[in-house]
Amino acid sequence: MTVNLSRRAAKLLARCGSVVSIALLALFVAGSFGNKNLPNLTEAVGLLLFPGGIVAGMVIGWRKEFVGGCITLVSLLAFYVWCTFFGGGFPTGPYFFLFSLPGLFFLAAGTSFGASTLDGAE
Repeated sequence: MTVNLSRRAAKLLARCGSVVSIALLALFVAGSFGNKNLPNLTEAVGLLLFPGGIVAGMVIGWRKEFVGGCITLVSLLAFYVWCTFFGGGFPTGPYFFLFSLPGLFFLAAGTSFGASTLDGAE
């Protein structure tokens, strides 16, 4: 019973958090339309990973929680690697992680690993 409640709570947090994250990211993207400079190829790869992969993972997570959570977290990790090697250094601050946090909740909602230990059964 507690496992079902935990999964429902994780699913609710993931869905609500994804709506907020996607809305805020959409505002950032919409605000950059006035900029006449288009990203070069290297920057476009970074944008494909964040916010592109993050948003795609969250949208997929509404139907397939585990897959969407994996896509979100893999996109975040790939973005961090890309920034470290091609983007001028590892990103500072918690903001990229916070925007991707619903992906962790999707992953928790979609996984069945450890279900027997969560409700006390051995």
